[in-house]
Amino acid sequence: MLDQSGDIRIYGPKILAGVEVWHGYKSYVGPVPFDGVSVVHLINMGGIALVLSSAAHRQSEMMSCRIFESAAAGAVIICDENAFARRYFGDSLLYIDTTLPPEETYGQVQSHLNWIKSEPAKALELAKQAQEVFRKNFRLETCLERIYQELPARKEKLECLYTPKRRGEKICVVFLMPEFRSEVLQQHIASCLAQKNVSIRGIVAMDAREAEIIGPRVRSRLIESPAPLEMAPVHFTECRPNGSLRRRRQTGEVVSEVIANLVQEEYVCIVAPYERLFSDHLCSLLRTLQDSEAAGCAWSDMLLARRSDGEDQADLSDDPDAGSSADDPPIGFGRFLFRMSALETRLRTALPYLDALAMHLLFGTSKSVPTRRCTLFSTGADYSWKPVGATPASLEREILIDFSPEVFQPKERSQSGPQQQPRGQPQPTPLSLAGMTPEERTKLAVELAHAIPIPYVVKKLAFGSYRLWFRIHSALSRSGAGDGRK
Repeated sequence: MLDQSGDIRIYGPKILAGVEVWHGYKSYVGPVPFDGVSVVHLINMGGIALVLSSAAHRQSEMMSCRIFESAAAGAVIICDENAFARRYFGDSLLYIDTTLPPEETYGQVQSHLNWIKSEPAKALELAKQAQEVFRKNFRLETCLERIYQELPARKEKLECLYTPKRRGEKICVVFLMPEFRSEVLQQHIASCLAQKNVSIRGIVAMDAREAEIIGPRVRSRLIESPAPLEMAPVHFTECRPNGSLRRRRQTGEVVSEVIANLVQEEYVCIVAPYERLFSDHLCSLLRTLQDSEAAGCAWSDMLLARRSDGEDQADLSDDPDAGSSADDPPIGFGRFLFRMSALETRLRTALPYLDALAMHLLFGTSKSVPTRRCTLFSTGADYSWKPVGATPASLEREILIDFSPEVFQPKERSQSGPQQQPRGQPQPTPLSLAGMTPEERTKLAVELAHAIPIPYVVKKLAFGSYRLWFRIHSALSRSGAGDGRK
């Protein structure tokens, strides 16, 4: 109707999604450069702007850019009944009701146009009022100033949410350095220095063999640093009597030694050599555990570095999954903060036999809560720390299943077997082997086997033989059951 009356000029793309959208409109002028300036000048030349909202705009009480461009241009604005426009621009706009039949809405537009022509001074005053609303509330400079003025209060509010409620609780942070590298040491120092609103005791765990040679240099560097760090030797490797390397110990062995010998505090965080902590990492983890007294582990989101098309990029990692395999992206080390009193004593029976899935055991057997903050950056697995002759991934998964079937058994297998009681509820104590489930008998056998004080090599050989027997026995049992059914 406005097109037929000649009271409108239409600008916009000629072709959109393959359709000539303004075909048949004699008032269509042409496209406008998408530069943020040209449209404002055209609106200023027109003097009056028709600002309409979609149904989605009205429902969400939002406006398109047209109202801001029109106000900036100093035009008289005819606008539909959008709650946003009423809230911020009030009576500085001329309103129409687009829910009426088109003829009635068209009549309202014509009425406003007639008033503008008959009262140009009053119409110009409306345009000035709308432009003043824009200046006070929606100019870029105004918005940026408001953001920065409120930024300190916003930061303080966010910090309060992730500041520990009890400042006296200390965290033991163990920074692993299986091989001495100056850049790794510097990164650990930087991660330690960055931590705020939390009390920590930092330990740089370096290989005992290297500690004998360059330990004094490392201690000297740590003393010069203001970071609360000390150095401790840890057996990342085993050597022969002549000093040559026999093997690199598995991750679980190292973690087990760290937990048993280095940690004195109630909380522990173990940071891998390829991980960097952001400043609010430890304080947000500790606050999350303080808010969840029943939880034994808090974890953060993590950025994983990758290289694509010659450029360094980073992806937000998936939530840690105790059921993931060694072939999946690493679940990380430092993203977890453990409550020492919640770690089960029996973990030491299985932890030394794990490598790629060592953290899966600690995380999977703990009741965990997320911080939902991304506070750690990981460059990925450090392949220089892959043990020689490491345990096959399939065997690691079997060890986890033996240790805790209800946590680590694949879902399709656990659903077909006996229903497990929810974790954390009391389990009935069997009085005899006959009263145990197959999983409970397997778990008992594994714990007894690991508890025998025999040399590592003999224990590993015996455990491998047991696993072979167990698989054959299970296969024969399934085959016999199948024959019986037939």
